[in-house]
Amino acid sequence: MSTNTHSRKNHKNTSHLNGVIDGAEALVAATADLGEDKLVGLRKQLQGDLEMARDHLERIESELKTRATGIDDYVHENPWQAIGIAAAAGVIVGAVAFRK
Repeated sequence: MSTNTHSRKNHKNTSHLNGVIDGAEALVAATADLGEDKLVGLRKQLQGDLEMARDHLERIESELKTRATGIDDYVHENPWQAIGIAAAAGVIVGAVAFRK
């Protein structure tokens, strides 16, 4: 996955969570001095935002579990290649860390 794609996905995720937060803040503000009709509308909107956020988090969790299972299977099927990849990654991270 490219950095650009990852950045766009993070922005989309942040937008969903910001929508939930905005809805919660609006609901809190509405309870102070508005009538029941406005509260009902804000509660419905917040409930929808919360359901979207929950669905999104469930999809992320499912995807992560699938990827983790795939990685686990690969490591069990190819232990020496996995060790080589881990060693190479360690060298790269070390080189970048000590470069600065």
